Amino acid sequence: MKSVFLATSLALSMTAFAALAADQHGVHGDGPKAEANTGAAHAGHGKINSVNLESGTVNLTHDPIESLKWPKMTMDFRARDPAILKDLKPGTQVDFELMKMGDGYHIMKISPSAN
Repeated sequence: MKSVFLATSLALSMTAFAALAADQHGVHGDGPKAEANTGAAHAGHGKINSVNLESGTVNLTHDPIESLKWPKMTMDFRARDPAILKDLKPGTQVDFELMKMGDGYHIMKISPSAN
């Protein structure tokens, strides 16, 4: 009986976690409000955690992006042109510009921050 209770609790916890993750995903722009931002550029500042030149993506922890109403978070972004990532290293503070393209936001510009 104890194992049935634990299995049920685990299943409920995983369901709640999945719902929370889906909620958070909507926070960074995949919901209906994000559609209004299509084509607009959004400035951000953050720290690079990793760069994957092969996939053309960068993982960074960014400060809040007010124009998108995004809180501070860590996420992956695809670069419009992967070549803009070639000189970036983990730990570098960067300023970047995002634009909605298709089903997500892509980095259009990124460079080490002057701050």
